[in-house]
Amino acid sequence: MATGQDGWYIAEPTGETTGPMSRAEMTAQFRAARHSAAALCWHVDVAEWHPLAKVAGAGLAAEGTDAARERVSSQPVATLPGASEAEADARAAVDVLARDVANAAASARGAVEAERQRHASVASARADADPDRQRQRAERKRMKREAVARLAGRLPDDGKRILSHGAGAAATGAIAASAARSAASTVSEAKKSGTEYVPIALRRFAARALDTALIGLPAAALLWGGVNRFLANTDPSIAFREPEFLALVLLAPLALAPIEAIVLGLFGRTPGKALLGLSVERRSGGSPGLFAGIRRARDVLIRGVGLGIPVVNLIAIAASGARLVNQGATSWDERLALATRAEPIDARRTQIVLGVLIGAWFLVGSTQFQALLDHIARLPWTWSAG
Repeated sequence: MATGQDGWYIAEPTGETTGPMSRAEMTAQFRAARHSAAALCWHVDVAEWHPLAKVAGAGLAAEGTDAARERVSSQPVATLPGASEAEADARAAVDVLARDVANAAASARGAVEAERQRHASVASARADADPDRQRQRAERKRMKREAVARLAGRLPDDGKRILSHGAGAAATGAIAASAARSAASTVSEAKKSGTEYVPIALRRFAARALDTALIGLPAAALLWGGVNRFLANTDPSIAFREPEFLALVLLAPLALAPIEAIVLGLFGRTPGKALLGLSVERRSGGSPGLFAGIRRARDVLIRGVGLGIPVVNLIAIAASGARLVNQGATSWDERLALATRAEPIDARRTQIVLGVLIGAWFLVGSTQFQALLDHIARLPWTWSAG
């Protein structure tokens, strides 16, 4: 730290600044108690502000030491024979020792840096060779970019709020601290994984089961009747055939896909997702849009439920559920830059959901529901007759 050159400044908490001045002038002002105890001092060769009491107090101590040294050096000292030669030899030995220590320290730093670079290169090579690690690194980079993008949208307001309470370096530091806290919380939220996603996966499965049972089955019955009517138009000998329930179950995912694409693309949620507190949004906010809804419904039909083919659909459901639990997002949401938000549900809403699920189970197995499906399947024939 520079001591005697001009260029010292003193700043009060009120913002009043004094300077430039020499070290001696600053010490004299401190001795005369012209500044408060919280005052700070700074020099052009120093990177940070320091308490005035600490720096000026050190200056007073240094002045006392210098005065004592001058009094001792002013007294005559007897010169012993050969003292100058011994002093020169001692200084030379000290210089050699200092050079050896500096060389050893430089060699140690070089060895540590080389070892660190070797470890970094080995870790990078392992990460590049492992596809899973590459995906994880890409996922972490993506989440950081999203966190920074969301933070950039909030930072101007935070900056104005903080600058209204202060100015200068303190306000800039407060803005940086606020930004760091916001980014850390966003990244930690985005990195949730493991068992924390199990409830969300179960809610998504229950929502799809509800949509398939209450919307997909009636749509499948309508599709059955339409195909039957089309075949009858091509061959009049073909009569109406009542739908088989198992066939409707297999057709339900296919019949649900276009309805889900439109509803999800425009509103971001289906009836089942709305009941379970789920919504699909763009990561930048807002509904997915019709085009993204169509692509998502297509990917869910193929990758999520395996086109409804027996056994294949169980494997597809298990694979997509495992990916959701382990990585926090399904492949179709990841590809389309979408996010499925899960609202917290209280005990009362949980009871309502359980009641609806149990009611839907009994409804689907009832004869009245099958009669309704038969009636829906006959609608194309009724329209054609009319």
